[in-house]
Amino acid sequence: RLIKLLWRYIKRHDLQTEANRNVIACDEKLKKVFGRETVTSFGMSKLIGKHISPTTPKAVPAGKSSVDNYRGTPELAAFCGEETNNRFTITKHLWAHIKKHGLQDPANKKRIIFDDTLQALFGVGEATAFGLAKLVSAHFVPA
Repeated sequence: RLIKLLWRYIKRHDLQTEANRNVIACDEKLKKVFGRETVTSFGMSKLIGKHISPTTPKAVPAGKSSVDNYRGTPELAAFCGEETNNRFTITKHLWAHIKKHGLQDPANKKRIIFDDTLQALFGVGEATAFGLAKLVSAHFVPA
């Protein structure tokens, strides 16, 4: 975003040189930022890095995003054979079922055609491999 704003400023003030559009002739404001008379478009990002401090991730309050605050639905527990809030475990059970029953479309392995068990669990007839995560998420409710 910052680079886009810089380019907008550079173009608005017509600071690109005629001989080489990759060279920017710095005006007084840009001289303060870059400390140079000219800068290349590629070197600009490197010089900007001096002015950007690394962000530290915000501390998440205890229990705010904890897995312990969510649990799988009873339907999901019945399908997995265990009550768990671990998405990895659920995904492992789900893919084991898909492989065991040959539910992947042979023409497009990303497409899963649900059998009666999965249709009852998710309420749809098919999904993509990536869409499974969204369907599983619907089965996580606040504890």
